[in-house]
Amino acid sequence: MADAAGVEAVAGEIGRYLDAHPDAADTVDGVLQFWLPPTFASVSRETVERALDVLAARREIVRRTHADGTVIYARQR
Repeated sequence: MADAAGVEAVAGEIGRYLDAHPDAADTVDGVLQFWLPPTFASVSRETVERALDVLAARREIVRRTHADGTVIYARQR
């Protein structure tokens, strides 16, 4: 699902999750595990990263890097 349509589908699911949980913030792995519905269980980490990049470029989410290098994604406020 790493094609453009797959990335958009994942971006849409992330957006729906954030609509329901506006204060959510997590890493790529957390997004994979908790933010996507079971029907997206086979989605690759790369596809999720690309979807997050798309959402960040659209300024729908922000990417924050903590002092230890951990990257967290959250709804743009």
